[in-house]
Amino acid sequence: PVVLSHLHTLQLSTEALQYIESSMVPSTTPNGKKSYTVHYPCPLTNEVMVLNSRDIEFAFALTITTDPDVLYVLTQPAALDQGLKDARETFYRPDFLVVWKAHRRPTLIETKPSSGFSMLMAKHPNRYTSDGSNGYEMPLAKAAAEKLGFTFRTINERHLDEKFLRNTLFLDRHRQHRQLSPPATPEEID
Repeated sequence: PVVLSHLHTLQLSTEALQYIESSMVPSTTPNGKKSYTVHYPCPLTNEVMVLNSRDIEFAFALTITTDPDVLYVLTQPAALDQGLKDARETFYRPDFLVVWKAHRRPTLIETKPSSGFSMLMAKHPNRYTSDGSNGYEMPLAKAAAEKLGFTFRTINERHLDEKFLRNTLFLDRHRQHRQLSPPATPEEID
């Protein structure tokens, strides 16, 4: 309820609000075969986040959920139409949708290790580019996000601080997870 009322104050388009509403239910579920599935009891959202990667997605989730400017985070939001002719490639699902507390546009985030971005850049040069300093861009996904009035970012390991993550993981064990929906299991808390 707080998130929805906040979204209306941002004066987002009807299309953007529909996208966010359709993203309230994750669009994909990790199967554990191609990914390392992590269940993170997120105190920010009071829900258990299901993440595809421990190294990058989980690290980003720990980082973003401790940011005091973040109101809400959704994992695996709805697919974006990148406008490609091949139907199998045109739809792309970001890893996160971040809603900020301040009067700031929502942000769609893709997280991958640099090696993953490099590999995809070689395979799909129209969808992945490099800014030269180990940073990567996804111009088609960025354009699709901008049509909704969102910003778009790519995150790789150079954006994450290992010392901060170790401290956050240590402190996370001491947070209260009782009000989560569904409740966190003992395995998720440890």
